[in-house]
Amino acid sequence: NRFRNPVPINDHAFVVRRRFLRMIINFAWTGNPTPARENILQNIRWPQVSDDLDYLEIGENLVVGTHPNKERFDFGGILTCLLYTSD
Repeated sequence: NRFRNPVPINDHAFVVRRRFLRMIINFAWTGNPTPARENILQNIRWPQVSDDLDYLEIGENLVVGTHPNKERFDFGGILTCLLYTSD
């Protein structure tokens, strides 16, 4: 049967896949991947985009974070300042 589930139900990859699919379906229906708190989504609400660059890390657990790769952005800002003020 080509529709067999190759990932065991007790594997964390199975849960991650279910969560991701649930967020895609939610987004398609409502425009929001987490419109309500749900157990499958660990009762997490995906934050709206802000200046803090809030994000949702999708892995074995769902984790809300702020400003991914901040060190790289800060370093890029320093380089930009050096490049444009070195005249």
